[in-house]
Amino acid sequence: MIKKSSGYEEIKICKWEDFDEAVRELDFRTWVFRGHYDASFELKTSLYRMLEEVEDLIEKKKGKRQKLVKDRREEILLEKFQSTAHLYLKHSLPEINDKHTNRLEWNAIMQHYGTPTRLLDVTLSPYIAMYFALEKGSTDCCVFAFNHKILKEFDEEYFSGEDFAKEVFANRKGDRSFIIPFDPSLKTERILAQQGLFLVPSNNYETFNEILKHYNLKRIACKKIIIPSSLRLEGNIRLQRMNITTKSLFPGLEGFCRSLRYEVMHNIKLLEKIC
Repeated sequence: MIKKSSGYEEIKICKWEDFDEAVRELDFRTWVFRGHYDASFELKTSLYRMLEEVEDLIEKKKGKRQKLVKDRREEILLEKFQSTAHLYLKHSLPEINDKHTNRLEWNAIMQHYGTPTRLLDVTLSPYIAMYFALEKGSTDCCVFAFNHKILKEFDEEYFSGEDFAKEVFANRKGDRSFIIPFDPSLKTERILAQQGLFLVPSNNYETFNEILKHYNLKRIACKKIIIPSSLRLEGNIRLQRMNITTKSLFPGLEGFCRSLRYEVMHNIKLLEKIC
């Protein structure tokens, strides 16, 4: 079943062959993917969700909604991380003269260690995205697909040749929001294992769906593939056969420990010796 709107397509699969068919036509490196364990969730960055929760708590305490100055709170997180991270990191950022790129690199490291940022993790592989959709939960889940080249073409035309990517942190009120891809120069084992990169929105006040509406595209630039809960177990077996597992996507002890939880949940026999 397929639903279409401006620049957006929703596909609900009935069998895993439908998923294979849906992603087969999506060109490698042109489309990026993100899996989510609950198909009803709206795409929001970790920073957006955190600040939304703070606003909810303030409303419950004071009885009225208070809009936060989100950009300032984002700056404070970055300043605090930059001033303290050297105490914990075994590596440092490469020397980058461009302050905008430098800030994105810092945000990528912050995201890696769990600090809320405006970066949204995506992957070049639809099947790795499928892993994250199936990793937890028992409801219908989904895989989002974004054609970042269509978005970029629209932005280049709208901004008349300006280097709009450098304005991703400018947050000028009245400007049309946009989304850019970001592939960090400082790789981690996890990013390499997951074929990872990021999508970055130009403000902290709108969800991804809200920003996509600004594009008013005639071509499909975003797809949402909905996976019914009845396909979850079969999907996990498929991924095991493809060696897309917790241990392969999370190198080191963390991945091994996470894999034990996964294997107990899905098949206790996976923990037993073959002979």
